[in-house]
Order: sequence, then structure tokens, then C-alpha cells
Amino acid sequence: MSIDKSFLSRAAFLVWVICAAQTAFVLSDLWPYSKASRLYQHALETLTTFAIVAIAAATWRSLLTHCENRETITCAKLVALGVLFCAFGDLVNFNLFQHGYRYDPLIKHDYLIDSIYVFSIGYGLILLSSYSFLKRLAITHRQIFAVVLMVSSVTLLSYAQMRLPDTAPYVSTLAGFYALLVAQCASVAVLLLLKAAKSGAPKRYYLLVIGLLLATLADALIGQFWLFGNQGQGYFPLIRTVNWFIYISSSLLIIQLPWVFQWLIISERQAVNAQIETLTNG
Repeated sequence: MSIDKSFLSRAAFLVWVICAAQTAFVLSDLWPYSKASRLYQHALETLTTFAIVAIAAATWRSLLTHCENRETITCAKLVALGVLFCAFGDLVNFNLFQHGYRYDPLIKHDYLIDSIYVFSIGYGLILLSSYSFLKRLAITHRQIFAVVLMVSSVTLLSYAQMRLPDTAPYVSTLAGFYALLVAQCASVAVLLLLKAAKSGAPKRYYLLVIGLLLATLADALIGQFWLFGNQGQGYFPLIRTVNWFIYISSSLLIIQLPWVFQWLIISERQAVNAQIETLTNG
């Protein structure tokens, strides 16, 4: 049985509404994050994040069934696997065993470092899925290099500002590496914007750009206010709640990438057919 794009879009919107409602309840103290409620909140968040995985997997299956272009199918596969690894990273960040100060006496929430291993794979796969898309848009290696250099420079300056001077090398190295990696989501977003005016892009194209930018923002907030903020104590649980909403919003938009890729393939095909028809009629 085929699942169409509109159904998956409605499912994604429903997941976002549930996340937004949870965020509103937590921030308004109607359902505050506490020792008594945290397991229930984590249960809901687990359902939320794996719902995103299910939508991404259904997208992959739908394109596998109905799309002939192998690049589009590969893109959907990489995105689905990427959000799956990110979901496992979410489970680590729940800190169910209440670890803290394991790697650094200054950093209370250093369990966040553990999740970098799986999140790096997840975002690495998502970035890899965007490469064929960038090639299709005729973005040159020189343009990619220039944007990556610019974004990476800003990221390193920002990281140097937020990092505590006496942070342990292990924490500093992994956090810095991950900041650079996720910042490349912003690089892809900038490159997509460079081509947006010429591509006649649909709404999903710009939603994807927003999602990629939000991914970088979510990571920056973690570093600034959760890992290193408040002299290593973090502004917890407020930053956790705010970050979760931004991160889920980002993920729901990023999983639109395969559909945007499919739109690009169809647009190219239509343009070629139009040229052939013009030549034939002429």
C-alpha cells in the first residue's frame, strides 16, 4: 500500500503540534520538567523522535516504489538512516541514569558528549544525502569551499567564545568537532539559498533551508546554554525544553529533502521535454 506525500506531510505536522503542545505545557509550568515527570516526558519524546524516523522511512519506501531515479531513492535512504541515528542520540541525551561530571569536573551535563558519537553519524548521513542535490543544482566545488570556509570560521570563533578555559581536552575536542560538523547544515542552507532565485523553488525548498538552519541553531544553543552555560552548570531544564522544540522542528523539515530532490528531478525532466517540444515544433 502506497503512502502519499500529503499524508506524510500531515503526519509530520501532527508530530510538530504534539511537540509544540508539550513545550507550551512545560514552559507554562502546567507540566514542568521534574524528577516526578521526566520519565513520562521522555516517553512522549521517544515516541516523537521515532515518529520522525517512521515518516522518513515511509518516505524512503514510497520513493522506492514510485520513483525511478536512484539518486532520489538513495537520498531518502540516507535521510531515514540519519534521523534514526539521531533518535539514538536523543535517548543518550535523556540521561536516564543521571550521569554528570564524568569527563570534566567543570561540566555538569557532560553526558551530552556521549551522544556526539551517534549524532555525528546521523548528521553525517544527512549531509551526505544533500551532496547529490547540490550537484544537481550546479553548485561548484569553489562555491562549496567558500561557503564551508566562511561558516566554519564563524563556528570556530563562536565555539572559542563559549568554551570554558579549563575544559578537559576530551570534552573540548569532541564538542568542537561536532560544532563544526553540524554547522555544515548551515553551509548547505546557504548554498541552497544561492540557487533559490534561479530554481523557481516550491515552499518545501525553503522549509528545508529553514530546517537546516535550525539544526545548526539547536547545536549552538546546546553548547552555549546547556554544556558550557552558567559556568558549566547549564541553564537546565529550560534550555533542554527550548532546544527540544527547535531540534524537532528542524528534523521534521529536514526529512522533506527527498521530496525536494524529487521535485528537482521532475523539473529538470520537464525542462528537457519542453526544449525538445520547442525544437520539434520549430
